[in-house]
Amino acid sequence: MPATFPALSSPPAAPQRSAPSTFAALADAWVAWLETWAPDFADAATASQTNATEAYASAVTAAAAANSVGAALWVSGTTYAIGDVRRSPINGLPYRRLTAGAGTTDPSADPTNWTMAAPLYPSLYVVAATAQTAVPWGHYVLTNASATTLTLPASPSAGDAVWVTVGNGRADNVVNRGGNKIMSLAENMTLNDASASLRLRYINATIGWGLV
Repeated sequence: MPATFPALSSPPAAPQRSAPSTFAALADAWVAWLETWAPDFADAATASQTNATEAYASAVTAAAAANSVGAALWVSGTTYAIGDVRRSPINGLPYRRLTAGAGTTDPSADPTNWTMAAPLYPSLYVVAATAQTAVPWGHYVLTNASATTLTLPASPSAGDAVWVTVGNGRADNVVNRGGNKIMSLAENMTLNDASASLRLRYINATIGWGLV
């Protein structure tokens, strides 16, 4: 349900030092307006975030439905290449192959070899070590007391995404590019915000991973 934005009133005339006779009255009116307006501004910001979150969830759900319709059913024992997308006969959702090969376990129960092609929400991984290699469509929360290095997938497909959240309060965690570029640069990225939470999406070999 979309959030409703509060009505934000226009500010009164601001006090001017060049008009001392009206300064006190205008300053009182200005402060009174600020006291009233500040909570409305906070409500407006919260409503904006709520609506953006709902819009994103709706878009991802639509993408998952589209992929599910277009993907063929997974067949036990068939050999698949990395990046192949197949629907699970069990739940009907699409999964992308992570490793080349065959198997007899349904993709929905085989996270080693398959990951959801367009999940409603990314898989959550709490990283307590100082190093972790990411897989597509994973959300990694870095909680180790020491600086942690998250290495991006080495062979991503266009559209793959990885989420990263700093959970250890540090400003020196590192996102290793995993052999691909980040924002068109052949450089690793230091997370210098102690409360950062971001998403990277692989675009192509020229741009590599983009911040979205």
